[in-house]
Order: sequence, then C-alpha cells, then structure tokens
Amino acid sequence: MKALFIEEFTRLGGGQVMFVNVYKALKDRFNTISLYTDRYHPKLPPLHFDKIIEGSFTYSEKDPLYKIGIRIIKEKRKLSRIKEEFTFNNHPNVFIYNATINFAHESFIAPFMDDYGNIKKKIPVYLVKFLRLYKVYDGANMIVIGKNAKNMVSKSLSLLGIKPKRIDIVGLPMEMSSNVNLKEKEEIVLIFGRINKEKRLEIGLEAARKSKFQFIIAGAVNKGDKDYLKFLESHAPPNVKIIPNPTEEEKDVLFRKASVFLQTKLKEHGGIAVAEAISYGLVPVVPKVGGPWIDIAMEGKYGLGYSRPEEIPELINQAMSFSLEARKEIFESRERFSFSKFKENINKIVDEIV
Repeated sequence: MKALFIEEFTRLGGGQVMFVNVYKALKDRFNTISLYTDRYHPKLPPLHFDKIIEGSFTYSEKDPLYKIGIRIIKEKRKLSRIKEEFTFNNHPNVFIYNATINFAHESFIAPFMDDYGNIKKKIPVYLVKFLRLYKVYDGANMIVIGKNAKNMVSKSLSLLGIKPKRIDIVGLPMEMSSNVNLKEKEEIVLIFGRINKEKRLEIGLEAARKSKFQFIIAGAVNKGDKDYLKFLESHAPPNVKIIPNPTEEEKDVLFRKASVFLQTKLKEHGGIAVAEAISYGLVPVVPKVGGPWIDIAMEGKYGLGYSRPEEIPELINQAMSFSLEARKEIFESRERFSFSKFKENINKIVDEIV
C-alpha cells in the first residue's frame, strides 16, 4: 500500500514530535511513503521518504493571522489534486485535506477561543464558518492526544457546523529513558519547549525571582522567535539559565538532573514535554487547565496545579520537598505513555478504517 503523510517542518514543536512517533508506528504497513510538506522544511527530521512533495506553505512565529489564513487557502487548492491509497494529515488545521486519518492537535479555531474552549472573538469564527473553510472534515476520521484535546476539537468543529465520523484518543507516546536515578536529582526547575511568546516564559522568570532554586529554560528557537529569546535573556534573573536549541544529548542531561518541571502556557492541548518530564521522574507544576492538567497530571494525581502565576513559587517549594516514594509514584505512572501502547492504539484505528 502506498501512503502520503502531510506535515510542515518550518518549525519544531510537539506536533512535529508526534509526527515522528506516528511515522515510526505506521511505517511498516506501507510499501512506499511520500511526504507533502512546506516549501523549505528546515526542521525535517532524518526520516526516510520515497518522495518529498514541496508545497508553498511557509511560516514564521511573527506572521499575522491574515497572512497565515491566505497561505492555508492557497495550500488547500494544491492539496485537492493529490490522491493516494492511504493519507495521514498531521496538521489538518493548516493543511486542509481530509486524509484517511487526521491528527488534530488543537482546536480548529484556537486563536479565537479562550483557555476553556469558549469563543472570545465571534466575527472571525463566523467568517471561518461562512467560508466553509473546514467543511471537508464532515465525516472525517480524527485522532487526538487525550480527553482535553478531544473536547476542544469536538467543540470547535461543532461551532463550525462540522460533524466528523469519529474522534479517537491515541495517547502520548514516549521513548522511555533507561537508568533514571531519582536519588541523583538536583534542585533544578526545568521549563522545556519552544521558546516562543505563546509559552508565556516570562512567568517562569517572575517565579524564579521569588525562588531560591535554579531555573533552566530550554527549547527550540524557530524563525521569528529570536527577539523573544533576546527579551528573556535580557530580563532573566541570576538563577535562570537559558539554553536555545539544545541537542538531544543536552536535553537528556537536563531532564535527568532536574527535579521539577514548570509548564507556563495555559492553552496547551497536549503537553508532550510534561509527559516527558514524568518519564524522567520530574514533578510537574502546571496550570489547572488543558491537557497537562487533565490528561497528564490527572488533575493533581501526578503533579501540582496552579490557578494564578503567583502560586507557582510555593508550589515549586512543595514539589521540591516531595518524598522519594511520591516521586517514584509519579515516575512509574510513565507507563501510560509507552510507545508500544501508542503504536497498538493507532494501528488498531487504522485497521478499523482501512
């Protein structure tokens, strides 16, 4: 069977990490796999594709919404001419193409919704609905990371008058690191993810000013994010270290050493970095909203939650004082995120659809 996978690699983030896991979970099913991607794809990982089709889509974190919207519409026309036996769309909100399976990582009207899925800008939502931009997803097969993502995706599609055929939860996959020693943890608070203003990393700087612990902010710096990186660097207190674009080896060391993981972004549907933190035995401190709280910390079972940023320093103090037994319970819950479970889940869905 021939397959076509669709994803953009102008940037590196949780969506692209998930793409790699989907590729690894499904690749053995197909004789050939082609990739439809953006024009430049500077962040394309070293995966094997029999053919790469370059679209015209480009992205910068500084781009205004109207420009992104125009590019999405243009790309929709190009994609309408592509056919294959099996198709997988990892960014259906950007590449409007009803694939065999569509992985919805966020609400289809995310820029116009608040952290709880309520519309905060009605006119753009009405415009998207009027233009029938996403109407191709009527009767579509969708997969999502967890319960929170399913709720947000379902709500956004309903507001647009769209009824998918099914929305299945596949979970968050992790390649489990071996030899993690909880007794060797240091008093370090780690914030890991894209260094982007949407992540509200300045909240981490403010928390650090009121804390005695060392903070490390690390992650990918994509096109359009350099000014924000400079802002963080110029405003960071002495106990904050910022590491842009760490290697996989550096990332592994950071997660092994740190004791607490701080999530600063509110509207996070998945939160793959939080799941990674648990897989390394870190205690997560996350907002009481979104996927990190609902699906990963399990509303306080495997971590601490805050309603206001002012609560963070005290919660970090609490997390640092967790007993070895409490840390072990969080760490052992990582089996929820095993790659084998993810692979089984997604292949079962494909078997039911194809």
